[in-house]
Amino acid sequence: MLQPSLAVALRVKEQHEPALLALPGVFGVAIGSGADHSGPEGPCIVVLASAALPDGAVPDSIEGVAVYVVRAEPPRQQRL
Repeated sequence: MLQPSLAVALRVKEQHEPALLALPGVFGVAIGSGADHSGPEGPCIVVLASAALPDGAVPDSIEGVAVYVVRAEPPRQQRL
């Protein structure tokens, strides 16, 4: 399978980011490298989500671009 180009991955991310951010627990969407997530080389979409995101809520790929979920705690706003 051919890996998507960075331009394709960016377009897909931008197109689907609002829907991904609307999922419970999702607080960020980024572009990363599949190799950083034990996947194939090439760009991927990384979804940053808390434990509130239900398993299976995010597809493994969108329009041919691999998607990986990274579980983390959302950043906290600090008071100045």
